[in-house]
This record gives sequence, C-alpha cells and structure tokens, in this order.
Amino acid sequence: MNWKRIKSLLKKEFIQALRDKRMRVLIFGAPLIQLLVFGYAVNTDIRNLNTVVYDRSNTSISRELIDTFRASDYFNVVGSASSHQEAENMLNTGKAQVAIFIPDNFTRNLRRLKKGDLQIVVEGTDSIVAQRATSYSSMITYAFLDKKMRNIKNIPTAAKGTKVPWIDPEIRIWFNPDLKSRNFFIPGIIALLLTLVSVLLTSFSIVKEWEIGTMEQLIVTPIRPIELIAGKTIPFFIIGMIDLVLIFTVGTLWFNVPFRGDLLFLAISAILYLINTLGIGLFISAISRTQQQAMMTTFFYFMPSVLLSGFVFPVYNIPVLLRWIAYINPMTYFLVILRGMFLKGVGIEVLWPQILFLISMGALLFFFSVKMFHRSLD
Repeated sequence: MNWKRIKSLLKKEFIQALRDKRMRVLIFGAPLIQLLVFGYAVNTDIRNLNTVVYDRSNTSISRELIDTFRASDYFNVVGSASSHQEAENMLNTGKAQVAIFIPDNFTRNLRRLKKGDLQIVVEGTDSIVAQRATSYSSMITYAFLDKKMRNIKNIPTAAKGTKVPWIDPEIRIWFNPDLKSRNFFIPGIIALLLTLVSVLLTSFSIVKEWEIGTMEQLIVTPIRPIELIAGKTIPFFIIGMIDLVLIFTVGTLWFNVPFRGDLLFLAISAILYLINTLGIGLFISAISRTQQQAMMTTFFYFMPSVLLSGFVFPVYNIPVLLRWIAYINPMTYFLVILRGMFLKGVGIEVLWPQILFLISMGALLFFFSVKMFHRSLD
C-alpha cells in the first residue's frame, strides 16, 4: 500500500469537491439548514387537533365540557356545527380531525345521575393521530366527570366519593377503524417514490450531458431546446406512472390497503403531480453542472419536502414558520389527495383545492425551470 499515492488522491478529491462555490454551499450549508428544519419539525406530540362540536344539548354543563376540551393543548375547537352533516363534511374535507356530538338529553341524564351519552368521532386516516386523539378525549372526558361528581350536590350517599362513570363516551374511528399504520403510510410511499424517481432521474440525465461534454454537441444540432427538454423528461414521466401502477397494485392486493376512490382521478392527480416534480428536476439540472451537485441538491430538496409534507408528522403540528414552507410544497397536497382517495373515497368535489394548487404550481414550476434551462444553454 503506497500512502504517498493515497495522500495525493485525497488531496485531489478535496480540491475537486471544494473548488466549486456551489458545492461548498451544498456540503456545509445544506446540512445546517436541514438540521434546523428537522430539529423544529420532528415532534411526535400531537397537539391542537382541529375539533368541531355539534352540541344539541346546549346547556351550561355541555358548554363546560366543550370548554374543558378547548382549554387543553390537545384540541383546538374550530367551530360549532349546526347539523350532523356539517360536522361530517368538516371531517371529510380535513378541516377537522375530531368531531364531538352531544345529544339533547345529555345534561338531563347527568342531573338524574344516569349515563350521559357522548359520541366522539376521530378522523382515522393517520393512525398515530387517531390513537392519540382517542386517548386524549377519554382522559379529558373522565377528568370532567370526576370534577362534576365532586361539585354536584345531593348525590346519593353510595355515589359520594366514587368514580362511577356518568358519561359513557362512544368513540368511533372513521376511514381507518383498525388504526393500521400501513393504510396511512403506503399512500404516502406513492408520493415519496414518484418524487424521488422523477426529480433525481430528470436532473441526472441532463447534468450527465454537461459532465461528459455531449451537451455542446446537442446544442449545435438542429434539435430545439423544447424538444431536448421533452426528450429528457417524458421517459421519466413514463417511469413514474409505471411506478404508480406497481405500488398501487402491491399496496392494494398484497397489503390489503383499501382504495375507495376513482382510478381515473388517481391517474390525473399523479400526472399533475409529476409535472411539478419534473419541473423541480429540470430546475436542479439548470443550476448544476456535475452529477454530484445534482445529487446533493436533489436530496437537499427531497428530505425537507418529505418531512414538511405530512408524510410522517401532521402539517398542523409543524411550527408556524415552517408550516408556510409546507403550504407551498406540492407533496403536501398530493398526499392529501392520495389519502383522501384511498381511505375516504372522496373525489374532485372535495379535493378540488389540492388539484387547483397542483395545476397552478406545476405550470409555474415548469415555466420557470424551462426559462432557467434556456439560460443555462445560452
């Protein structure tokens, strides 16, 4: 083993990696930024669950119960529903993760020391959130019960000091009643793989031409820039759609993940999302000149994109400053579409805001990326 040659090789590698200003930023700047993002965003504590209330009792005791939920850090009461259907619609559209239904005989039964029925519906597409919400709601309900038992006068002697449950909360999990985490994560894996394949391969295929010196040969040929872009992006669009079919087939047939939506709407949504990711890959190729730069830039985009999309952690649980980044992340909206179709069976009538965002953001990203690519050719 010749250490002199090894030392020379190490010196060459360091010079090659650090001589480019953009590579220095990616090597040292990107890990620091990702560390800050991960440190703030990775939080398994579920708080501020958006909650809607349908209170048919509308008495001081029922309002006190709702105030108990509101006073906790776990539930954020976003409004009161005027009907059962309105509360269901808020769950379907994702405006609420929890719905509390209080019947009209709730207070009357409590005053008569009878069982007080209470229904709590939890949106169960995210099994982790649903389990926490179920646990939190039971804890708050029984704490309220214990408080009322201590305060209400004229309780029969046998009941004093006991913890007989006057309130019997009936908690139901919608959309994912068995709370299978697989049902939550497999739709997300579709978005994750489509993003990785389309962004990475698109950026690599173009940067490789620059790196081996064949891009100059392509430029002097009669081929137009838009034709070059189409020839470089369409193959990976097709690969992405093939991956979609494979993952969908394995997820539904092998893992028994339910799909309650429309297949045509799924295909249209995937096409719109791929336009976004191909635009991002094209942009990365326009600002990179080596495959190493393209890989570093791709993963600099990919990791925060996954973390700030709701793939693992709910978007509403992310700090406000980082939440704005999530709101401009195409994967955030595609995940809502996928999980809405797989588990809820909803379609364009509910998911049209996410579709509208993918259309507008996709057009913006692709237009801007094509402009950047044209500038790099010049």
